[in-house]
Amino acid sequence: MKKILILSALFVATFGALIWIAIDNARITRAPILEGIKPNQIERLEISYQGKSVELEKNQKIWEVKKPEADLADQDAASQIAQALPSIILEDIATKNPASYSDYGISTSAAHLVAYAAISPKPILDGFFGRQAFGWSSAYFRYSNRPEIYITSGLNASRLTQDPDNFRERAFFPRTYGIPKSIEVAPSRGKKYTLFPSSPTWPAVFGLRITEFVNQDLPRKDPFKKPLFVFKAQAGKQNIEWIIGSPKPVKSGKPLYYYARSRDRNIVALVSAYEINNLLPQKPQRQPRGRPNIRALRANPSMMSSPLRRIIPKARVSTKKP
Repeated sequence: MKKILILSALFVATFGALIWIAIDNARITRAPILEGIKPNQIERLEISYQGKSVELEKNQKIWEVKKPEADLADQDAASQIAQALPSIILEDIATKNPASYSDYGISTSAAHLVAYAAISPKPILDGFFGRQAFGWSSAYFRYSNRPEIYITSGLNASRLTQDPDNFRERAFFPRTYGIPKSIEVAPSRGKKYTLFPSSPTWPAVFGLRITEFVNQDLPRKDPFKKPLFVFKAQAGKQNIEWIIGSPKPVKSGKPLYYYARSRDRNIVALVSAYEINNLLPQKPQRQPRGRPNIRALRANPSMMSSPLRRIIPKARVSTKKP
């Protein structure tokens, strides 16, 4: 009888513990990571990954990069994160054991995200996103001040592990400014000319993009002393000016990039040499110079030029049929 009572007590305790765990898990299962926050309320994002960090801040609805280099942000790269945050769902708890953090990618190498909104001076979200869980939009997550690791859905964590330069705007003429009515082109050789959206070469100029940002590695010789091109345009209230300088030196072969400087954004970058070379005036191809076909000329003396008539004796020129 005593054993039955003990077993009954154990059963009740175990059953009660399971019910408590189920209730506790129900509190977080399918719970949004940000309760009551809308994407347009998010104003600042701080992202760090493997020793590199970037700070993005919204200024009059336009995302800007504040650190490590002040610049215009890639609006898609920033807004996609801001749009995704309120839709992230905490699906379940994977573990509460800190010793297993590395198994879920939640360690010093995880992406650390801190988000701010207009409603509070304190962060609305501060946590670490680890490796992918069960799908491309699923990842393991831990709050900075809590030990639990959650399974989340709604955000592809690879958006947080990009190089800081990938959050910067790469278009020469960002659509954030609007489409300019015209672009003034000043080549190093020849006269200035103006391109319009209907111009054949408009797509080639308007579509120019930065290949790589040059933060420090500039050559000793000023690459912009003799500009190859100067592009000027006005889009909305923004004046845009790009200077294309000399090609980036290479040890062998043809240069792959030209140096480019933006005056309005105060940055130096590299642009594809292939795209710039397509804008240069093409040199007319010389016709190959070959030796005259003497046999053809003998068959038809009328085709012979006067210098050749002097070279070839008249006695050797015959129009008679054999």
